[in-house]
Amino acid sequence: MLRLVWERLTEVAFSPRWWLVVAVVVGLAEVVLNAVVVAKVPYTEIDYTTYCQQVALVSGGERNYLALRGDTGPCPYPAGYVWAYTALCSVADGTDGVASLLPIQIFFAGLHVATYGLVAYIYSVAGRAHKHDHPALKLFPRRGAGEAILPPLVLVLLAASHRIHSIFALRLFNDPVAMFFVYASIAVLVSRGSDYLVMALFSLGVSVKMNALLFAPALGIIMVKRVGMLWTIPRLAVAAAVQVGLAWPFLTANAEGYIGRAFDLSRVFEYKWTVNLKFLPEPIFVSKTTAAVLLAGHAGVLALFILTRWLHAQGGGLAGVWRLLRTAPPADAPPLSPYHMVRMLFVSNFIGVVFARTLHYQFYSWYFHTLPFLLWATPLPLVARLAIFAAIEYAFNVFPATTASSGILAAAHTLLLVGLFVGPAEGERLCRHDDCGSRRKLE
Repeated sequence: MLRLVWERLTEVAFSPRWWLVVAVVVGLAEVVLNAVVVAKVPYTEIDYTTYCQQVALVSGGERNYLALRGDTGPCPYPAGYVWAYTALCSVADGTDGVASLLPIQIFFAGLHVATYGLVAYIYSVAGRAHKHDHPALKLFPRRGAGEAILPPLVLVLLAASHRIHSIFALRLFNDPVAMFFVYASIAVLVSRGSDYLVMALFSLGVSVKMNALLFAPALGIIMVKRVGMLWTIPRLAVAAAVQVGLAWPFLTANAEGYIGRAFDLSRVFEYKWTVNLKFLPEPIFVSKTTAAVLLAGHAGVLALFILTRWLHAQGGGLAGVWRLLRTAPPADAPPLSPYHMVRMLFVSNFIGVVFARTLHYQFYSWYFHTLPFLLWATPLPLVARLAIFAAIEYAFNVFPATTASSGILAAAHTLLLVGLFVGPAEGERLCRHDDCGSRRKLE
């Protein structure tokens, strides 16, 4: 009996034909779980009061960004954040916008479910089979005969984080709002929707919080691959227009103050709140040398992926970069694989996370929903994938972070990054030796 139950659970977890069923069941479970969290778990105030204090100044007529402050400090986010939280804070009762948080918590619970839906859709589209795959696996590209890249198990993992439920429904941070727009832009991208809509949605994410820019290197390369360098320019112009339009009242009041405050790259976060790098002594953590080393590591690893993995179809190396920039794609060129577009975007973001000087607990929402996809984009065995997922989740649930927990997080990040690098380059698929013998081009 137990063996039969185990076999059925294994089939549901790994058989592609159960994808839709698992997606719906997990989605319904998320609705129930978020409702329980809002109803039963006490809200903990961290930054929401400050958000409402800052946007209340804007509602009162203030347009100098340097004057926007709250209990925990000045406003360090772009203008999209101001307008988003102006709307949210106006929903709650009370002059300070925080007297009744239930409607806001319900909104964020709904945002969590909607984010799950977007990500599940991205996974589904990115996992559709290529034309020579068996029709029974139409939701999934395959590394070889009989091996689907994305089993239904990844959907269960998307709902398996204690910390993420807390970030959305109990903390009301702006990070999930920014990430919702990023995932919406990726959903349009993999659906072959309008590039201009992709860029507008992505720019909205950046306007709420600047971390969304970690996806930008991959998104820029994807746009150049799709339409060439010349036609990428008007797409970038749309993204810029969104930023300027949202920030216009602040730019006309004090442009230098707005740009310096909203896009400040020199901020040093407090050591006590960091989840990563807690194994470093505080003087080293806050030093400019550490910041420079991490920035160099970020740029170097990103360049390594670009030159050796993402431009594989262009021949790789600096010659591949030159070929990409000077050669427009032919009119009859096949569309880019949704799987490889998603992988490039998720890896670009993950590299930025790995080399971030600090990761606060809410920053987990920057990349949690990409983790199952990234884990299945590596050649690592199942037990290693699940161990990495569990290690990252563990590290973000230790409060305050310790030397051990941040060391475990660093080790898990490093192992995943190495696994992503040794995985297939853009335009390749991994095949098991008993199925197809060697790497082949994706159709």
